[in-house]
Amino acid sequence: MSDLSKSARVYILATVLFGLACLVYSVKTWTPGPWAEFIWYLACALLSSKLKVTLPGMTGTLSPNFVFILIGIIELGLAQTVIIACASGVAQAIVTAKVRPSPMQLAFTFTSMAGSSTLAHLVYHSSLVHRQVSNVPFLLCLCSLVYFLANTWSVGGIVALTERKAFWRLWMDRLFWTVPNYLAGAAIAAVHHGLVRYFGWQNSVLLLPVVYLIYRSYRLYLDRLEEEKRHVSEVASLHLRTIKALALAIDAKDGTTSDHLRRVQVYAMGLAQDLGLDEQQAKALEAASLLHDIGKLAVPEHIISKPGRLTPAEFKKMQIH
Repeated sequence: MSDLSKSARVYILATVLFGLACLVYSVKTWTPGPWAEFIWYLACALLSSKLKVTLPGMTGTLSPNFVFILIGIIELGLAQTVIIACASGVAQAIVTAKVRPSPMQLAFTFTSMAGSSTLAHLVYHSSLVHRQVSNVPFLLCLCSLVYFLANTWSVGGIVALTERKAFWRLWMDRLFWTVPNYLAGAAIAAVHHGLVRYFGWQNSVLLLPVVYLIYRSYRLYLDRLEEEKRHVSEVASLHLRTIKALALAIDAKDGTTSDHLRRVQVYAMGLAQDLGLDEQQAKALEAASLLHDIGKLAVPEHIISKPGRLTPAEFKKMQIH
């Protein structure tokens, strides 16, 4: 926490307090329910939490466990749904993690899942919403969007604060693309609800292959995205090496230029950081800083290195630079 900015610490504290309030409220609403059904959905959510993918440009992960959270919203009470969400969220953060999360990260995950699932459950069962529409698929789409927004905004908010980036741009670039998967999860939960009415909750075992297919679609899409990103990075690296080779040519032309080029590069990168330029703009500025003296290649070496005053003819040639 000491490494975080004041705004990030306040944001984490607010998220934790809100999640704890939702948790306390859900516990107070606890009513005896179908234990076998609850344990089965909890086990499925925990199992699906292992099928996770890493979000592009983030340390956070995404798994299809939200399908069983949405099912819990329809079939179970608020307290049971919150337990499923919190347990599967913590399991998602811990299981097969390359770096074990800190207690603060686990607390943030636990409470943000409590808040997201509580909001979605309250929207689905709201009498105000039911007075407007009582169609189950529509209600599921609505509560899945609420869950999606609450979940991704809480994560996106803390990432934006810790990385000092614009929240809206970060959310659109890294998290917004996941919304179709949440809507697909709502459709699966609606179909499951219809089957439960005729065949019982045990038919949810048929959802496991579907959940795995959702995970595989994540995995294939992100693998392809990662491959494209790696290719772009290799091309950009090649361009930068070419630019640096030109900078060495400038250095060979004028032995006094090397430190100057390095200083300009350092100053330019410092200004880019202070101005909040994005990665693409910063890389373009870095290339420009290395090439700003490239015009010296067109000027004869004896003019560039001449210690005395230039003649009018020499100065005219120097102007080519």
